[in-house]
Order: sequence, then C-alpha cells, then structure tokens
Amino acid sequence: MQTIINPRSSKQSQVMPPLLSNSLAFKVLESVGTLVMVVDLQGRIIFFNPACEAIAQYSSTEVQGCIFWEKLLPAEEAEIARVRFASLDAHDFPYHSTNHWQGSTGDRVKINWTETLLLDTHDVPQYVIFSGFLLESILEPSALYAQLQQANQELNRLCNYDHLTQIHNRRCFDHRLAYEWHRLAREQQVLSVLICDIDFFKAYNDIYGHLAGDLCLKRVASAIDLTLQRPADFAARFGGEEFAIILPNTDIDGARYIAKQICDDIKALQIVHEGSAVSNFVTISCGISCLIPVAQDDPMILVGFADHALYEAKRLGRDRIYGIG
Repeated sequence: MQTIINPRSSKQSQVMPPLLSNSLAFKVLESVGTLVMVVDLQGRIIFFNPACEAIAQYSSTEVQGCIFWEKLLPAEEAEIARVRFASLDAHDFPYHSTNHWQGSTGDRVKINWTETLLLDTHDVPQYVIFSGFLLESILEPSALYAQLQQANQELNRLCNYDHLTQIHNRRCFDHRLAYEWHRLAREQQVLSVLICDIDFFKAYNDIYGHLAGDLCLKRVASAIDLTLQRPADFAARFGGEEFAIILPNTDIDGARYIAKQICDDIKALQIVHEGSAVSNFVTISCGISCLIPVAQDDPMILVGFADHALYEAKRLGRDRIYGIG
C-alpha cells in the first residue's frame, strides 16, 4: 500500500527542524561543499547551506520561506516540481533528479539532486532534504560575452605588457614601432626613439637585493610613463634595466626636451644608490635617434641608432643624453 504524504497536514515551520538544529548533523550540513537544501512538504525552503548560497547567489535569509520552485527553478521546470510536491509519495524516496537553478544573476546551473525524506520522532514525514552537486554552468549570452571580454583583456595584457613594470613589453614595442614607421613614411614626418638605461643597475642589485631592484624598475617605469603626455607617445620595457620610448612627429630637439624631462623626473624620485659613480641617487643615461622613415627600410635601424647613442652617453660618463639625428 502506498503512503501518500498530505502536504497540508505538515507543520509549517520556517526554522531548521529540531532534529538537526542542535546536532552535529546541522554543523556538517553547514560546512560541507555539497549543496544541501531542506524544504517542508509545501516546498518552502527551511535550510539553505553556504554551498547553495554560493551557487544561487542568494543568501539563506533571502530564500527562507520561499517556495523553492518559484524562487530557483526556470518556469519550464517549476511546474513539474509543483505537481510532484502536490502528491508526494513516501515510496518514491530517495528520489533522483536533475534540474536547473536560475540564480539572482540570471545565470543557470545544472544540478544533480538526491532527495530524501526527513522524519520526525514519530516517523512521520516532515521535510525533504535535497543534496546535490553541480554538473555544469549555463551562462546567459550577456554573461558569456562579459567573460569572453574579460578573458580577451587579460590575454591582451599578458601579451603586450611587462608583468613587473606594467608598461608595454618588447613585443608590443616592436609592433608599435613598425606601425609608426610605415605611417610616418607615408606622411613623410619625423619619428624619434629614445632608449634609456638605469646607471649602474647591477651595482644597485648587488647592494640592495633583487626585490629592491624590482621596485626600482617599477618606479622608473612609472616615472617614464607619467612623463609622456601625448596619446601617441609610447613607453616600453626594452629588456633588463632598459626602457624604450617612441615619439611620433617629434624632431631631435623635441626628443631631447622629453628625454630631459624623463631624466629630471627620475632624479626627483631620489632613489638612494650608494653604488653609483655619478650620483647619490638613481639616474639614467639616454640615447636618441631621429629620422624620417623610408617604407622599404627596416624600422630597427632607428633602434640601432638609438642604441649607439646610448653607448655614447655611457662612454661620456653616464647620467646624460646623447642624440643622433
């Protein structure tokens, strides 16, 4: 003979069943990673553990007392749950099901559930315990698009930015130089490149350690980046303690002016450097090259000239600017 559970005859409690509320079982249900939800025989949520809160993006306070199929299930599945709870049969338990939850954000998740009856001290059915695990997440198109955008932004950052200094990396510099080279070749306008090198940086690392050296690189990179005011001006970490700057539509005098600003701003940081032979603080040497690009030539010609100019700046005593162009 089947035992039909009359949902209208059960006690309409909005608190955790006494059988669990003061027991070790309640603490276990609170702490496990498994999804655990307890509803009364009308489908009202009595208990909603933290794992459920995390998946549904609802707090237990927000869902307590709510009919679970109205609060959590999409419309096409809510009616099935309502009809089943209208004529619960004790012989159907444990009951296994798979359905979707639609959380507060609108995202859907697919969950595999096992439902069991919770009896009172007189073996009368009082509650249904849902225990389950996540099968998959089904994102709304808007949420999926947002995640793809975020992933693309992160990929762009990893590909184009130096992880330490958070300014552009050498790869990005090469691409930008090629772009500006061909653009200004068409326009027959000047292009300048600066290569800057921190003076006696090896000695700095030897004295203060590599963590301090990393911090020094970050501060120098930030100072260079902040000095550049025009949208087209471009700074990158060229390698090690070297930094490169692209200055489109900037002649040799303009490039010297910006190079001096950069040198002055780095001196103003007053990063103590006891290993420097030219100053008590961190300084840089800067090489400049400037020309009107020729489309069929290699853009790295400009970098080669700037590198040679940097060599001359160091040969002449460091903490100075040397230009070719």
